[in-house]
Amino acid sequence: MGIKTGRPPQQYLGARFYKCDLQMQTPFDPDHWVGGKFASSEDAAEAYIRACYEAELEVIALTEHNFVSSKEIPLLQAKAKELSKEFGYELVIFPGFEFTANVGKGVHVLAIFEPDADLNEIDHILTKCGVDNPRQLPGGQHASSTLILEDVLNIVQAPTPKGGFRGLVILPHSQSNSGIFDDSKIAGWLQQREFTNPQLLAVEVPKSPSRMNPAWQSLLGSTDDCHVGWKRSRPICCLMSSDAKTLKADAKTSNAIGSKYTWIKMSKPSIEALRQAFLDHDSRIRRGDDFPDRPELGHTHPSIMSIKVRGAKFLADKDLHFSRNLTTLIGGRGTGKSTLVEYLRLALQQEAEIATDTKSQVYKDFLNVRDTLGLSGSSIEVIYDKGPDFKDQQVKLSVSDGTATGIDPELGDINTFLPVKIYSRGQIEAIANDPQKQASVLDDLVRASLEALNNEERDVVRQLRDLIESLKQEHEIAAARGKLIADISNLSGQIDAIKGKHSSLETWSRWSAENQFLAGMETAVGKHLKEIEASVTANDFGYKIPDFSGGNADFLTKYHAHVHAVMAELKADFTAAIMKARASLTAEWQGTGRQDWQKQFKAAEVDNQETIRQLAEIGVKFDAYDELFRRRETAQAQLAQQDRRLSEIAANRDKFKSLYTESLLDIWKRQFQVRSSMAIRLNDQVTKSKNGKPTVRSTVLKHGDFKSFCELMSSFHKHKGTISPTDWEAMLRAAFDLGLREDISPIDVIERWLRDNAEGKTPADFPKDDVSLKKLRSLGEWLTESDLNVLRTHRIADAITISLHRREDGLEVGDLSGHKLSAGQKATTVLSLLLAEGTCPIIIDQPEDDLDNEFVFEQLVPMLRASKEKRQVIVVTHNANVPVNGDAELIIPLEVKDSRGAQKIIDNESAVGALDKYPVQRAVELILEGSSEAFRRRREKYGV
Repeated sequence: MGIKTGRPPQQYLGARFYKCDLQMQTPFDPDHWVGGKFASSEDAAEAYIRACYEAELEVIALTEHNFVSSKEIPLLQAKAKELSKEFGYELVIFPGFEFTANVGKGVHVLAIFEPDADLNEIDHILTKCGVDNPRQLPGGQHASSTLILEDVLNIVQAPTPKGGFRGLVILPHSQSNSGIFDDSKIAGWLQQREFTNPQLLAVEVPKSPSRMNPAWQSLLGSTDDCHVGWKRSRPICCLMSSDAKTLKADAKTSNAIGSKYTWIKMSKPSIEALRQAFLDHDSRIRRGDDFPDRPELGHTHPSIMSIKVRGAKFLADKDLHFSRNLTTLIGGRGTGKSTLVEYLRLALQQEAEIATDTKSQVYKDFLNVRDTLGLSGSSIEVIYDKGPDFKDQQVKLSVSDGTATGIDPELGDINTFLPVKIYSRGQIEAIANDPQKQASVLDDLVRASLEALNNEERDVVRQLRDLIESLKQEHEIAAARGKLIADISNLSGQIDAIKGKHSSLETWSRWSAENQFLAGMETAVGKHLKEIEASVTANDFGYKIPDFSGGNADFLTKYHAHVHAVMAELKADFTAAIMKARASLTAEWQGTGRQDWQKQFKAAEVDNQETIRQLAEIGVKFDAYDELFRRRETAQAQLAQQDRRLSEIAANRDKFKSLYTESLLDIWKRQFQVRSSMAIRLNDQVTKSKNGKPTVRSTVLKHGDFKSFCELMSSFHKHKGTISPTDWEAMLRAAFDLGLREDISPIDVIERWLRDNAEGKTPADFPKDDVSLKKLRSLGEWLTESDLNVLRTHRIADAITISLHRREDGLEVGDLSGHKLSAGQKATTVLSLLLAEGTCPIIIDQPEDDLDNEFVFEQLVPMLRASKEKRQVIVVTHNANVPVNGDAELIIPLEVKDSRGAQKIIDNESAVGALDKYPVQRAVELILEGSSEAFRRRREKYGV
């Protein structure tokens, strides 16, 4: 919306703020102008209008005394048009005059008229106001009016034949000389009568009432503590104007062009636009001392700038530029109001918000609307402005043939990057009846803070779940440890039993060793002798002599015989030696010494067999001594390892307790505090009752959602025949209530009950009057320590209670969780919650469907007026209170034309704009009031 000027684009047809100075003198009235003279009227007009542009004024009212310079107004208007090319916009000039009315000793009055008004007619009106010619008296004074203020108001503000009003009256410098509150010129009773005249809409003040003392604030604001005789039916509009007498401030005067000004919200400057602003000054008037810069520049919230629709089945092609404040879409059935909302939902890819329940009417309606874009070539284009905080970055979103084009993935999630809240009537009803959806609305407002805490929570829960897995091994490890201890004891018993026969074992060990020595030696010798004998026998040296005839046969034969004889002798010697050795060994083996040893060995062997028998009787194998010793060493090592693991589990149990109590519970507490702080803020943001209390009150109870606790515990209700649903709920309710009272988890309460019950104690706080202790024992069989620990890691939801309070006295009517509120009251409560906080655009489709007119006026309208100052609000409505009393900056009337929804045309002019445009007024009358005649007849019957 224009980073430098804050002005919306030219295509925007609604109301916006104009910088206005509605009391200005010109160089053409030398009796009041002190800013110096000019060589010519042309130069004076040039300098004057240029000064207006340089002060960035957009609207001025020329109100010279008794209309003395009326002939110069066309020149000034021409200069405004001429310089508009240089400054990029055209200064709007309201012609008018200032004169003295017959109130007391005289009070100054300003009268201003349409920019294109006939100047001769204005002069004639001045005459009607009691200022006859000559208007300049012989002494140089301006002639005064002979009429009282009431007559002047009736003349200047008379209705015109075409509708609307001639002009407007403003009482200038109200707190100084010749002003309405000049005590030296006007008696108090007369001030009171003139000030409380409901036809008087505006006065000029030196500064904003907020900067005045409480008495002035009470008077000008018609507050409850205002004196009843001075209390107006509606507060007076307070304007600031320069009463310019010079181009630039100097020693002579500070009343320079643009030195004081008022921001006035209008569609297009006109008398009707000013009148609407004076009537609704809370919405449309901002004074320069409070807002030195354009008020729109203070709007940092994002907004949907526009939507372009092409080729839709039931909606004519259209381009709509929305207000950054309040836009209302009005029209009869089938004109496309809700269709436009669903097109916005589609372009902004918000269908996930309603797709959770694909059977809901809301989702079905969305699908039907999406199908209207099934035609080839259909398209939607939406422009989203992220606002000044993002350097007014604009993002284009497109839908072609019913399919939305996603944004650049690098920009992240579209709902985070381009936040928008869209609510149909069905969604509002769903929120009203679902506590979880109510909690989600609250959570959405603190999503950034909660997301950080949720990340912390997920990390801590993951660590706790890992610890739980460790603790779950304790039983298995303890059982294994017990078996190891038994095994070690058994092995030690066997080893000790073997050691008890130590002397016998040592004797047998010695005899066994000697036996092994002798047997080994004798076996080895026997084997050696056999090997020698076999070697000698195996070698055959009786080689046959080949046929060597004709050679050295004689020599070879003799040599062979000699060798054979030698080898035969050697074999005989070996054989004799072996036999001798064996005889000698046999004699030794059968000798007395060897036989005596053998007898002693047999005795030792008998003793050893007895020892083995005795050990066998107690289950000990003598020959397993080494194996037993090895097995015991292995078992002892395993036992040490199990002890270490149990020590780790004991440490993990302490770590679990510490992490749970010091980290997880702290995170949950901070989550609650974030929600609770937002609830308090919401209570401050919603509309207030007459005694200052919030009309909608939100409270948060930490872990107070009993339904959430029941859902958490439901999977552990193993058998409904053992514990009936009634007893189950009674136990859970008792644990839940105790947890809330003691600020601990109800899981801790249940664990305490189970521990006491296991120890034979009767839990003092168990609801034994309602539930048998046998049921508690059954619960103990269903819940393990691991189950309890896992349950501890699940957050029991905070309970959100949203109550509605009467506007007149603040007394509670009921809350959303009860049954006292009607559908309309529930809708009012939810809307208060949705509108009270947040800066992203919010779109609401027909919020008044369940509301009566009183609720709309008393509750919804104040909410919309407050909300539109800090966020963009787009509302589809059938109720006149919304656009009219909500003072919508943009009203978009729709009608059916050629079987398609289209923008309404009245007198060949688009009826899109604010209520200060005649076609818009007519459209609102026709669509929402049933025509001006229908409205007039209702007023007659009401006796208004």
